[in-house]
Amino acid sequence: MSEFDEFNQCKADKSSKTKKNNLLKIIDSSQIKYYFLPETPFIKNHIVDFQELLTEKYGNLKNYERIARIDDPFVQSMVSSFIRHYNRIGTPDLDYDYIFDHI
Repeated sequence: MSEFDEFNQCKADKSSKTKKNNLLKIIDSSQIKYYFLPETPFIKNHIVDFQELLTEKYGNLKNYERIARIDDPFVQSMVSSFIRHYNRIGTPDLDYDYIFDHI
């Protein structure tokens, strides 16, 4: 989970329509690489960045203290989002201006 700079910038400048739209895309998890977890009474809003993965050996988990558990609907939705992100087909970026000029 990430303390996300872009999220904080968007949050700080809500008057910018572009930043507001970017923030709303993050919150509704329509940006495929991010998943938004809403605030609870004891944990702030968080954004899961699927490109910042950390792995831990199962045996090392006993060294951590569980501070929360993600409810089932959120877990299912987050796993589905991760699978969409991880299995997406990578296509090269195209220079649309160049293509348009040469049609």
